[in-house]
Amino acid sequence: MASGNFFIGDGGISIDGFRKEIQPFFEDKGYSMPDVLFVDSRFGHKDSILVSISGAGDLESVVNGTLLELYDKLEEENKGKRFEEIAVQNCYLRKFSHYDEIDKERKLVHRGEYQVIGIYQEDNTASQLFPALAQGYLLENVSLKLNKVEEEARELLDKKLSEL
Repeated sequence: MASGNFFIGDGGISIDGFRKEIQPFFEDKGYSMPDVLFVDSRFGHKDSILVSISGAGDLESVVNGTLLELYDKLEEENKGKRFEEIAVQNCYLRKFSHYDEIDKERKLVHRGEYQVIGIYQEDNTASQLFPALAQGYLLENVSLKLNKVEEEARELLDKKLSEL
């Protein structure tokens, strides 16, 4: 079995929505997701979920195909529901990839909304690396917040000095 670390989703996916809709869908297909972390848009991943996945087969193809399948499932299930009733908007699970010409017709081709961080041969490697990846994103988050506080303090100090 293989394992991999991925960012899944594109904005608007909460950790609760992930655990309610996405994680069980993968697990029903025999894939395990032992590690999950919400990563907000300041990291350039548009409110993605950082996840480790293990299971059989080509994991990148599995993630892509499963997200496209889940997109279709949620599109059907969410018809007629109010926004507040929907755990995961299906639009966050796929994106335009390219056009294919099939029988002289241009067809839209979509792919799952994910980013590969790494795929490994051993089934527990992704999970072993996950704490270091998560720690890196959490430290980056703290650093960004500290920079913002520093900037606000400088602006306040400049304002007070100009009033003297």
